[in-house]
Amino acid sequence: MATVNATKYGIIASSFGTSFTTARQTGNTASNQGSGQFTAVLSERSTGKNGVVYRISRYFMAFDLSAYTGQTITNLTLTFRSTTNTSSGGFEIKLLKHTAQGSGTTFVNATTSEFYSDVDYSTSYGTGLPYFSDANSDNTQTLSSGAMTDASSGSLRVVLVQLDNDANNSAPSSDGSDKGVISTSSSIQSGFIPYLTFTATPTGWGDGDVNGVLNDDISNVNNVSKLSIKYVNNVNAPGFPLIIRGGSITGTPQKVYTSVLPTYNITNGDIVYEDAGLSSPFDGDDTFYWYSPACDSPAFTAYADIDNDGELSSRFCVQVYK
Repeated sequence: MATVNATKYGIIASSFGTSFTTARQTGNTASNQGSGQFTAVLSERSTGKNGVVYRISRYFMAFDLSAYTGQTITNLTLTFRSTTNTSSGGFEIKLLKHTAQGSGTTFVNATTSEFYSDVDYSTSYGTGLPYFSDANSDNTQTLSSGAMTDASSGSLRVVLVQLDNDANNSAPSSDGSDKGVISTSSSIQSGFIPYLTFTATPTGWGDGDVNGVLNDDISNVNNVSKLSIKYVNNVNAPGFPLIIRGGSITGTPQKVYTSVLPTYNITNGDIVYEDAGLSSPFDGDDTFYWYSPACDSPAFTAYADIDNDGELSSRFCVQVYK
């Protein structure tokens, strides 16, 4: 299992306001990468001399997963540290996608302007009924298949919000609060910050055959597991590139493609193509030459006639002087 700590983690909160909508949509303070105990997730209503007021807090996290870009991510979990200063009994939360704290694999601190507009309330990253515990313990949440897909892009951004009022956009009907207090304090766990755990599996190379062996029958190439291979000879297609010279443009290089790895000796009867997908035979209709390690003497150079259907004939090794 891989483990990746949050690159950025911060709290954005509103101030007390008489409008629930304003409190939910207007951020007034932002704190980033703090050390200690902090109210990270909050929905609060209270009544005072100014009447009923509301306040909201959300916990934003961003993870750099660039080392796993393009890999298949499974068994993805998010862990943060809850504390006993959380509302008694805990409360339900929602894990949502957000676009704050930078973009892609560029990460910056959270700002108040991102409090509401950068939260994607339509995309949940949680599964089941995510809960903010009131214990001094690791709070581990299993993330969704959508989160796994997004994680494979090289980054993941998750925000924790209170469920009943904030996520559901429903003003509390009575005074009270759901308050989730996180800790990065050394008195509970030294250096604790939120982290992801997951299994990352390279997708591997799945196109093209090698030396006549079907791709489905190949488990490794040159003792390298197929799962660790993205391309063969930097070609994401069945064809191998071959640079030839001759014909009507003698001496000028032309790139053609072959189903046979050229270093293993392309020979009479083989076909060369104009495209890496091996769908358009090269219209040669002349004599060409190319570098060939199979021609160990003389000078590693092979000559052959290539007809207008791309087929080689009369191949032989020859010395070419430049």
